[in-house]
Amino acid sequence: MKKELEILDKIETIRRKAKKDPEVFSTDFTIRVIEKIISEAAGYKNRVEWTNELKNCDSEYKKWIDNFQNMYE
Repeated sequence: MKKELEILDKIETIRRKAKKDPEVFSTDFTIRVIEKIISEAAGYKNRVEWTNELKNCDSEYKKWIDNFQNMYE
């Protein structure tokens, strides 16, 4: 099976589990699992690694972090 199809198959499995048992598979949990699947396929070792990259480019994540930090200054 192609790598892309393996990734999509894993994501589809998570989607079905979330639909079947939403109390266990909350939206945040489900999205984090999907992020992990995609980030591992892209070669990242952990969440910190890819979020640090997002902090250093023109990303929505960086804008959110900057806004969050400005709220407490």
